[in-house]
Amino acid sequence: MHRKRLAVLIALGLVAPTWAAAEDFDDRWRVTAALGSVGPDNDRGIKPHALYAVGLERYLSADWAVELAYSQDRGDFENRAGRWRNRELSLTSRHFFGDFETWRPYWSVGVGALRHRADLGPTTSSRGTNASLRVGGGLQANVNERVNMRADVTYRYDMNDEVIARQNGFGDWIFSVGLSVALGASRAPAPEPVREAAAPPPPPAPPPPPARTEPKCPPAKPGQIIGPDGCPMDVVIDLRGVNFDFDSARLRPDAIATLDEAVSILKRYDSIRVEVAGHTCNIGDEAYNQRLSERRAKVVFDYLVEKGISSNRLRWVGYGESRPIASNDTREGRMMNRRTELKVLND
Repeated sequence: MHRKRLAVLIALGLVAPTWAAAEDFDDRWRVTAALGSVGPDNDRGIKPHALYAVGLERYLSADWAVELAYSQDRGDFENRAGRWRNRELSLTSRHFFGDFETWRPYWSVGVGALRHRADLGPTTSSRGTNASLRVGGGLQANVNERVNMRADVTYRYDMNDEVIARQNGFGDWIFSVGLSVALGASRAPAPEPVREAAAPPPPPAPPPPPARTEPKCPPAKPGQIIGPDGCPMDVVIDLRGVNFDFDSARLRPDAIATLDEAVSILKRYDSIRVEVAGHTCNIGDEAYNQRLSERRAKVVFDYLVEKGISSNRLRWVGYGESRPIASNDTREGRMMNRRTELKVLND
């Protein structure tokens, strides 16, 4: 029964990534390496010993990753001469959770194939192969856009029922630390040019004579200015070239040129006030997208202030996924909706 319950949990963990979705993520292949220590099941009669592992990892979404790994561990018997060796090929799924800038906790489930070898003397040895199941958890640090570090603990259930009579399997604890390094160049999109804000509005024209028809222009709304034709108009500085690191609100280096151009525009028209607005597409959790849009708007606000734009001329707000400018049903539309804008405010 214990084995069946664990198998069901593993199956759910490996299938669950197909249900998950997120706004954006880094889907490059990653090379992994880890060192650890194995605390064997007492029934094995083996001393604690070291483990090493290498593998390939890929994110299926911002919160889900899968890893195919090869590991090996060797330990001495406690009460007799000889050594025990495990070689394992495993497939593990990790689910990350929490809204953290650098550190992200996760839980993991996986399956594997174990190859055993017991050397009991110069001429005596036994071998066997069987399945394994694993569950665990840990903490990952996103060092930069290419390198991650993690530390985790895993319970490995070894379905070996041949070594000890009436023993249906063994449960080992594995403690490890490791690195994950992304392959290839960053997939960040190229910066897009910034649309300049319209020139300051001209002095208002004398009021027109009374007309029998409805006024030509609708009333001005917050966030609009009066254009040359005397009608309200929106003025927006598009910052879609401002990109961010994976699951982060830190500015990427390729966003600086776009923001510096926006700083130049704001210094040229020093009488206007603007709203720094962050937006996302509708993929992923709505509450998470709202927080993400607020964090990205705030970091752009801070950069503008740092570059000499008075905070009295600025305010920042995140709109999450509530104000799309294109359809979220296509990849191109979702890319357009993941944006940051400077919107001129009406005095």
